[in-house]
Amino acid sequence: MDPHRIYKAAGVLESLQAPPTRSGALVHFLLTEDESGLLQSTMFENVFRESGHVLYETGAYLLRGRVEQDVQRGFSFVVERVSDLREALAGRGIRGTAASPTRGATAGSLARARKRGRRAG
Repeated sequence: MDPHRIYKAAGVLESLQAPPTRSGALVHFLLTEDESGLLQSTMFENVFRESGHVLYETGAYLLRGRVEQDVQRGFSFVVERVSDLREALAGRGIRGTAASPTRGATAGSLARARKRGRRAG
């Protein structure tokens, strides 16, 4: 994977943690789920301040970021921006809603989001 390329991932928030770090910097670890599985990603304080509110304001969101991989830490998806998935789809002229599962996909993640009281789209 090219570390200079921007990658995108969409889904619903499964969990969000911000454990203390040695440096004192705030780092958020997200677990995002879609119909194909889970993605673990990292969001640094400056990005969280800028667009982290979207995680709480929408059921489904779009993450933009870079993939980093090294021998010691392994694979990491570093988030550079979060946006409302519905708005992102509307901006591209894609019809439908973010909560509509595609043909052949399971709606499990959307059902779990609803069960936990989160909006799924």
